[in-house]
Amino acid sequence: MDKKIILTIFFSILVAFGIFYFTVSFYQETYNPTKIWTEYIVDKFDLDKEKIFIFGNSHVGSINPLHVEEKLNEKNFQVFNLSVGGDDPRKRENTINSIINLEPSIVVYGIDFRSFEAQASARDIQAVSSSGIDKIENILPSFQEYFDEILIPVKNNEVIANFPPSPKIITLRILNHIVHGSPELERLNLDAKRPLITDEPVGIKAINSTQLEKDIQSFRAFRGIPDSKENFPLISLHNILDKFSENNVKIIIFTTPHHRTYLDYLSEEDKKSFDVIIKDLEKKYDLKIYRLDSKYKDYEIFGNPTHVAIETSENYSNDIFEMIKSETSN
Repeated sequence: MDKKIILTIFFSILVAFGIFYFTVSFYQETYNPTKIWTEYIVDKFDLDKEKIFIFGNSHVGSINPLHVEEKLNEKNFQVFNLSVGGDDPRKRENTINSIINLEPSIVVYGIDFRSFEAQASARDIQAVSSSGIDKIENILPSFQEYFDEILIPVKNNEVIANFPPSPKIITLRILNHIVHGSPELERLNLDAKRPLITDEPVGIKAINSTQLEKDIQSFRAFRGIPDSKENFPLISLHNILDKFSENNVKIIIFTTPHHRTYLDYLSEEDKKSFDVIIKDLEKKYDLKIYRLDSKYKDYEIFGNPTHVAIETSENYSNDIFEMIKSETSN
């Protein structure tokens, strides 16, 4: 084949990939709920009170920041629950500079087994049929299938690992936003103490153990926890902790509660891998990680096997208060 044609094809692919990557980056930057909140709230804080931010995914969503704040009233803190559904350290790392600019005194970070789970492959991900644009799904090629074959030698590279697991899915989300807007962002209450997550992913009412036993049957298989050198969420968490340390932000880490049904569903190997991560973090950063993962395993306070329900979260919120009280009294 003529060299000119080959170069033209290669250049066209490179340009198309560049445009796609720029579009994805712009979308994730522009419509990131945390960054939207930080820009909105920056001049609305009570300047006489120190700021405490609670981080994590939806497992952290039921913690009541008002309850924690009221119990801390003598210490003059304002508390915000900044949990985001589907959050993990890699996603959170992208917003750390925006958070640090708000000058929090303390960050309380909830982590769990899924925080360090192996990345999903394209074959693990399915487009959500309720996206409203599933009719166009079949005309979009699955780029990841090509990447899986072509990029095998460099798949363990951090840059590749941080690329969206399914460009097809990301493209559909962008098109969905253009066509239908962003109901997720519209539902956010930026003036609230829990501004970035709604009740739906957390669960309002607790259900009994019999129902939890049924619910766990529908959970997908846990993908395992990779070795620390290849665990990019763990690497991101280290970067986050280093950044907080550099900026004199106190960090408190805890593990989120799970019902027995979920803990039994995990393999002993995954539990041991998680324990190793916890011990290594404690040693490296000279901190105590508060273990709540099995504290309430036999309590009927869960909306599903991994989420404490909002209406039964008082003890969970008290735990956060006790952690802050302990760490600030030293």
